[in-house]
Amino acid sequence: MNINKKTRLFLDDTRAPTSSNFCIVRSYDDAVHFMRTRGCPDMISFDHDLQTLFTGYDLVKWMIERDMNDNGKFIPEEFEYKVHSMNPVGSANIKALLDNYLQFRLNN
Repeated sequence: MNINKKTRLFLDDTRAPTSSNFCIVRSYDDAVHFMRTRGCPDMISFDHDLQTLFTGYDLVKWMIERDMNDNGKFIPEEFEYKVHSMNPVGSANIKALLDNYLQFRLNN
């Protein structure tokens, strides 16, 4: 019996996830490196503010660009995400951009 374990990524510069089954990345650069070497995870929990030049929103933009360049093959079909950021505007921006793109991809 083959049990496929989903890859789960937790992007946050300071906090730890409540569950231990996450790969933790602390910056935009770490997240991009993770995805360039291991592919897009099945689930990501996003923080917005990362105490660097780049944010969680920037990571979403990078993911979408990569997915478009790969003809919709980078972000998994069953991709899930959560935004745990304490920044309400940043959270809303991440959700809006990712939801809109995933809906666009589903319809095309």
